[in-house]
Amino acid sequence: MQSQEQTIDYVSRDFINPPIMISKNKKMVDVIEKLTEMGISRLIVHDSRKPIGIITTKDWLIFS
Repeated sequence: MQSQEQTIDYVSRDFINPPIMISKNKKMVDVIEKLTEMGISRLIVHDSRKPIGIITTKDWLIFS
């Protein structure tokens, strides 16, 4: 029988995906392409793999 801690660890590995990130140096067209290609509504913006912000589809509409 599994302990509750083992069960939580097992579930979290199955359902938690790594964050989807984009470099701060990418152009807005790259952001839009990645959002639509992956069917997601937000991306983490990074600088040398360090998260520095989030960009969303709402931001995309503002830039349009």
